[in-house]
Amino acid sequence: MANPVHQALLDRFILDGASMSREELAVVWRDASGAEVWESPIYEGFLRAVQALNTHLPREQRVRVLGGDSPIDWQRITDAHDLVPLVNRGGNIRNIIATQVLDQHVKGLAIYGAGHCDKVGGGFPGDLAGRYEQGRMWSIEPFFRATGVQKAKALFSFDGQPAYIVITGSRWAATPAAGLLPVADRSTLGDILDAAIYHGDVPDSVVRADLTVLNAKYSAEFRRRRTLIDSALALWRRR
Repeated sequence: MANPVHQALLDRFILDGASMSREELAVVWRDASGAEVWESPIYEGFLRAVQALNTHLPREQRVRVLGGDSPIDWQRITDAHDLVPLVNRGGNIRNIIATQVLDQHVKGLAIYGAGHCDKVGGGFPGDLAGRYEQGRMWSIEPFFRATGVQKAKALFSFDGQPAYIVITGSRWAATPAAGLLPVADRSTLGDILDAAIYHGDVPDSVVRADLTVLNAKYSAEFRRRRTLIDSALALWRRR
C-alpha cells in the first residue's frame, strides 16, 4: 500500500519519527495502485503503529517499512510508453523482495494479498524459490472466506481460539487446498503455503474508506492515471 518512490518520506516518518499529518503522509498510499482501498484508515493506522513502536527502540534496532507497490513517479509519467516497464505489479513485488530483503540478508515480513504469497502461480515465494536456498521464504495465509474457515475448523478441530498451523513437513501438507484456499485445481495445502492462520471465532470487521477527500481532490488525476495504465497494459501485452 505504499509507493517506493516515496521511500525517503516513509523513512523520515517510520525511522526518524518525524511528525506528519494525514495529508502529509497520504501521498505514499495515494500514489500507489488501488488508492481507493488504501484510503481506509487502517493503513495509516498501521504506519503510525510502527512509528510508535520504533520510538521505544534504539535507532539501529528500529523496524523499517518498505514501500511494496510499483515504483511509479506519477509526476513524471505523461506517456503510456514510459509506464510499460512499471505496470507488471507482480514483477515489481518480486524485485522488491529480492533486492531489498533476500539479497540484503535481512529479516522481512512481506504483507500482501494472499495470492501474492503463494508458493505456486504468481506468488513471489514460488517465482523466487529457485534463486534462493530452501527456507529463506515462509508463506503464511489465512483460510479463504467463511466457507474456508468453516472447513478448516472441522479439519483442524479449532476450539474458537486463534491458531497458527505449520503445514510444511506435517501430515496436513497433502490435504487438498480446494475449499480452504481460493484454488480450483488439485493443489495441496503444502503446494501453496508453509503455514496457515486462523483468527479465532470472531466476526470480520470491515473498515471502509471515506473517499470524499480523495474524490474531491484527485478524481481528475486518477482518471488520467487509469487511461495511461490501460494504454500501457495494452502495449505490454503486445510485447
